[in-house]
Amino acid sequence: MNAKIQSLWDALTGRAAPLWVVAACALAYANALDGPFVFDDLPAIVLNEHLPPASFTECFAAPAGSTASGRPLVALSFALNHALFGTEVTGWHATNLILHILTALALLSLARETLKRRGHERGDAAAFAIALLWSVHPLLSDAINLIASRSELMVSLAYLCVLLCLTKSTTDARPWSALCVLACLAGMVSKEVMVGAPLIAIAWDRSFLSGSWRAAWRERRGLHLSLASTWFVLAACVWASDRGESVSLGTTVVSAYESLCTQAGAIVHYLRLFFWPAALSIDYADWPVARDFSQVLPQALALLVLGVLALCRFISRHADGLLLVIFFVILWPSSSLIPLTGELVAEHRMYLASAPLLALLVLAVQRYLPSGALIALTLLFTPTLLMLTRARNEEWSSARAIWESATVVRPANARAWNSLGVAQKIEGRLEEAARAWHEALLHDPDDYHAHGNLGKHYARENDAARSIHHFGLAVKAEPDDLGLRFELGSILLVTGDASGAEEHLSIVLRLASESWEFREKAERRLARARQQR
Repeated sequence: MNAKIQSLWDALTGRAAPLWVVAACALAYANALDGPFVFDDLPAIVLNEHLPPASFTECFAAPAGSTASGRPLVALSFALNHALFGTEVTGWHATNLILHILTALALLSLARETLKRRGHERGDAAAFAIALLWSVHPLLSDAINLIASRSELMVSLAYLCVLLCLTKSTTDARPWSALCVLACLAGMVSKEVMVGAPLIAIAWDRSFLSGSWRAAWRERRGLHLSLASTWFVLAACVWASDRGESVSLGTTVVSAYESLCTQAGAIVHYLRLFFWPAALSIDYADWPVARDFSQVLPQALALLVLGVLALCRFISRHADGLLLVIFFVILWPSSSLIPLTGELVAEHRMYLASAPLLALLVLAVQRYLPSGALIALTLLFTPTLLMLTRARNEEWSSARAIWESATVVRPANARAWNSLGVAQKIEGRLEEAARAWHEALLHDPDDYHAHGNLGKHYARENDAARSIHHFGLAVKAEPDDLGLRFELGSILLVTGDASGAEEHLSIVLRLASESWEFREKAERRLARARQQR
């Protein structure tokens, strides 16, 4: 290799490496700071009755069913953002970007420290390539652009800090051990993915620091027990959380076995996106549920082989084995038996899980290809991935753009079509919105959201017959939605069907116990219905 190129590369991967990583992150997401609140951001932030918090304890609370429920550190970050920026979205996105930059720097430091301890000759170059390529990978953009996915950023930063502080504790135990436990605690109150961190920590110790299970236990027993004790904090957070119907082991929609089968296909899909990050989507509501492993046999066999290979390599004390084990352990809480029926598949789950895969690739390139290959590939793929990320950010520039993208990538996704219709309605594109809602019903005839939106649309158009038709189907599909019943009762009252109006408004009045404003409206219209009857 040319000596000047090598000298320049060494300077780039040395002390200046953190600055280049920060610059890459900033450049990749400079066009992502003005995207609106969308999707899970709406219940977590826009409709969050705890923002602004009424008391100090409410800073750690979140609405039932939102992404911050049972994750007090995430809820606190939302409260702080609201105090600083209100609902000005730029500040919220900037916070996510700062967390991403910190995570990239933590990955850089961890890779450097670990490779140095293993006596890797070109450790700084490998660590720089890992952190740089990871920081601009388009597959990470979902977690960064969707503010409600901040839990993924926070738990990933905590996860890496646990391993970094554990590694540094071998030379200076007192401060780094305390910081290690503190990072683990922060991760436990950020997201349930952190459950595997104490196990990965002792495996990391055995593979990279102590050399054996016995030595790891003998030298840092207290630290590992302290890390394991944070499971009690996680258990308390899970017990106190209310994620609505989106997380359940007792669900009748998707069983634990069906979830496990479905995730075999999902993980293979994640791996494809990692190697070929095209056709990304904000939502996978149309992902088919696999009722048996026979439906995903090739994917399941591929993952089984990869898992067995990971365990064999790990037992044989090969670094690649541990990296593969880390990949599976990170995905295990969200991509296994627990049916996350609100989002069976979600790209943001690969935010941290992609890091060990990228490390495997970089180390393989360094080991098996000529010395200049890593330089060439890093210089080739970094700008390519960066441009793809910026292009993906453009799709997040508006609610309509991101949902249009989702309907192109997954045209059978009824939820995406319904969300596109809502975005179009907000922009005044009423006819386009109606077409989007009808498209949603083509893929899911029982989508009560689309029926309800069409009911309101036709009511505005003074088409009472169609409005009643769609509101009726919406109420039939979701009889517990009092808002839909109220709308149906109201339109029936306007058209002179006092008996039908009274039936639905009576149910609303009986069940709407918490909202006095809602009750007052229902009482007035019910009185009118009874007068007309």
